Amino acid sequence: MTHSIFVSIVIPAYNVEKYIQQCIISLIRQDLPQNNYEILVVNDGSTDNTSSILDKLSKEYTNIHVFTTANQGVSSARNLGIEAAQGEILLFVDADDYLVENTLSTIYHSMKTDNLDILLFDYYYWNAQGKQLKEFDRQERDKFSENITSGQAYIQASALPSTVWTLAYRNSYIKENKLRFIDIRHEDEEFIPRSFYFANRVKYINLVVYNYIQSETSFMRNYKETGFFDYIKAMDSLKQFSEKHIKEMPIRQALEKRISSILLMNLRNSFLLGSKVQPEMIRQMKQKHLNPTLHKKKKIYHFLYAYFPSLFIAYFKHRYTRHRSKYQ
Repeated sequence: MTHSIFVSIVIPAYNVEKYIQQCIISLIRQDLPQNNYEILVVNDGSTDNTSSILDKLSKEYTNIHVFTTANQGVSSARNLGIEAAQGEILLFVDADDYLVENTLSTIYHSMKTDNLDILLFDYYYWNAQGKQLKEFDRQERDKFSENITSGQAYIQASALPSTVWTLAYRNSYIKENKLRFIDIRHEDEEFIPRSFYFANRVKYINLVVYNYIQSETSFMRNYKETGFFDYIKAMDSLKQFSEKHIKEMPIRQALEKRISSILLMNLRNSFLLGSKVQPEMIRQMKQKHLNPTLHKKKKIYHFLYAYFPSLFIAYFKHRYTRHRSKYQ
């Protein structure tokens, strides 16, 4: 007897022996029958005890499917999961996080009832000691008041999320539009605007589904300087997408401002982490015709960036250091 797969959950896993069991058990403790959803874990070349934990769990729960590959990174792991996914709905979960129990049914029925391409939901943010740091600020999403609208409206309203684990996708929508992650860090920031642009039916629900854990393996705690340049590559890819596909000028302008804002945030992070790579970052941005000052009203930002990059770095660093609390 065959069963319909309602939901596919894709988990990239690399050296997550401390977290993977909690993650998967949270996916088991859901309000859909286990034969109606699948958990696709891509073991991305783990060298710790992750493999044996996954082997044990997959023998215990028949809806867990493990794919073992050489280490290729999060994007490749997620893309493999997309290819393998049989469910109507697609979710992405990071292996060191976990889901709120008994939320899958609400996600599935919301997607099906409203025939959505994308569903947005909320998350809790915890530190490694189990203290809740904050709940997601849903101010921007509340503009839509749980109404169905287009992904383009989200782009124009500057209401896009920055992570794919706060989203559910219609699997056929992802595959029809050949949406895949590019193989760099900050792949979410590049992927999400593309996925929203083509979406005709998008909805936000006021439901906390995801628990994000600031663990010692979390991204910013293990940040490398190459990540600053990956951000530039990601925004260059997004700019090229905009030029090729986006004909509506208001949407293109909104996306350009988003790209600009992210690039300036990238510079802020380089100061925060004590890096000295800002001259090379600006050189690469200029080479790709990227401008981190488009969304800034003060003309001095534009002038210094265009003609005196070293003065721009000094001026921006001074203002950022002086107003640092605003950005943390």
